[in-house]
Amino acid sequence: MEISKEILLNYIKTNLSKSNPDIDLSTLSYETDLSSIGVESIVIISLLSQIEDEFKINISIDSLEKNNFIISVGSITGSILNERP
Repeated sequence: MEISKEILLNYIKTNLSKSNPDIDLSTLSYETDLSSIGVESIVIISLLSQIEDEFKINISIDSLEKNNFIISVGSITGSILNERP
């Protein structure tokens, strides 16, 4: 399955609305750092694992590190694209 920023954004919004209903997702965009809207790091790690399982992909920690561990839809998508042959 091809994963686009739009698909990933919708997936993240859906999952966060279930696990963190108090977070205001109206400001979540492609470049929003998830921690800046109140998502805890353990939730982000869990979300990354769920994304890998759901879409059968690997998310490169090295690629996320290059973005100073700013975890956004854009950085996750970029990480996925960097892992493809």
